[in-house]
Amino acid sequence: MATSMSNGSPNTKRKKVDRSSRGLKHFATMVCAKVQEKNVTTYSEVADELVVQHQRELQSNPDPNDDGEPKNIRRRVYDALNVLMALNIISKDKKCIRWEGLPTNVTQEARTYAATKRKKEEQVQKLKKQLQALVLQHIAFQNLIKRNQARMQENPSTEEHDSIQLPFVIVSTRQSAVIDCQMAADQSEYFFDFNEPFVIHDDLQVLSQLGLTFGLETGAISDEQVALARDLLPAEMGHILDEMVQEGRARAPQAPATAAAPAPAATASTAATAATASATASIGTVSQSATAAASNKTAAAARSAPTSSS
Repeated sequence: MATSMSNGSPNTKRKKVDRSSRGLKHFATMVCAKVQEKNVTTYSEVADELVVQHQRELQSNPDPNDDGEPKNIRRRVYDALNVLMALNIISKDKKCIRWEGLPTNVTQEARTYAATKRKKEEQVQKLKKQLQALVLQHIAFQNLIKRNQARMQENPSTEEHDSIQLPFVIVSTRQSAVIDCQMAADQSEYFFDFNEPFVIHDDLQVLSQLGLTFGLETGAISDEQVALARDLLPAEMGHILDEMVQEGRARAPQAPATAAAPAPAATASTAATAATASATASIGTVSQSATAAASNKTAAAARSAPTSSS
């Protein structure tokens, strides 16, 4: 009899320990799934939902060893949350519980970090290109201001209507082309329909052709012109200019070593550009929607026709 009691007591304790272990593991899995589903939640929200869920399970599958007391369930939920926080699967900020993710192996983490790094590098390169375009535009506008001031001193009688306002686009096509132009009532949009291929030039392209960017984008810039460009920029942008010069000269290693002769006040190409602008865009601004409309209407003609000439 004594032997029977001694043999029965350890077995009874072992069964209780096993039931407790299974219960905590079961609730830890449920808590983990619940937090992952909600992403951001609280202890009370998780405990309340699991109490209701556990009571429903007991109603469908009664267990004489499980009383289903809410306080016991809440305690297990609390213990499970502490375990998940220790494993860095979840994080807690005051009452807010946030899902962080299940632990992964080293190889998967390395792949994830590598993909994130590539994405960040692409974003950096994209922003770098945008910044370089703004620097180029700033240099062109500053040179344009100086050029206009010099021409105003040479010819003080220049009228406002003799100038082309920024921003602008120039649409060039053959002289034999028939152009149907429609204008919005507020003159904010122009719609063009061409029967010949055409080319669209934005203001920065035109200013670059006039030599106002010093050839920085192509690498055709001399050391003297680099110094002039540096004077036009804020001091903080100096390193951006140096990078642009290095990248441009790397693409065009035969850049001139001395300053190129300044362009005359009015050249044949300048006059042709101004004439084209007057004939096609006048003084107004062509919007992006107008450009898209013109491109859509002449896409078929542009594909079948030969390359256009200004």
